[in-house]
Amino acid sequence: MAILSYYEIMGSIQERMFVDIGENGQLVGVDVVLSGQLGTPVLGDEDSLEFIAPHFATPQGDQVPVIPLTWQVEGKLGTWISRKKRSDFQDLAFLFRKYGKEIRQWSEHLSEDWRREFYEVYKIDHDKEDRKNMKRVLRLD
Repeated sequence: MAILSYYEIMGSIQERMFVDIGENGQLVGVDVVLSGQLGTPVLGDEDSLEFIAPHFATPQGDQVPVIPLTWQVEGKLGTWISRKKRSDFQDLAFLFRKYGKEIRQWSEHLSEDWRREFYEVYKIDHDKEDRKNMKRVLRLD
C-alpha cells in the first residue's frame, strides 16, 4: 500500500489522502478526521478504540486499533444524510453488508428517519433478497 497523494487545508479539521491499495491500480480516497473533531472519539479516552484482527500482515501485528463500529456507522450515516455523496452511501452499504449481524443488535438506536432515508435509496438498485436483508439490519422489518 502506498500513499499517492496527500493534501491539507490550513486550519482544517480533516485531511484527504489517496491510497493505492495494490489491486490493479485501484485508488481509495480517505478522509482523515482529527481525533475529537466532527464528533469523533477522542483517542485515548475509555472506549475510544477497539481491536480487530487484520486479514493481512500489518506493522501493528495481529491486533489493529480502530474506532468502534457504532461510531463508524452513526458518523457515516449522519455524513451521508447531510451531503448525499455516493462514496458515503457505498461505505454504509459495505458496513451494513459486512457487519449486519452486529449492527442489527443496536441499529434501532440510530435515527429512524435516517435509516428509512438510506433504505429508500438502497432499494432502488437492489433485488428483493438484498432489500429484505437490509431492512433486517436497519430494524425496519
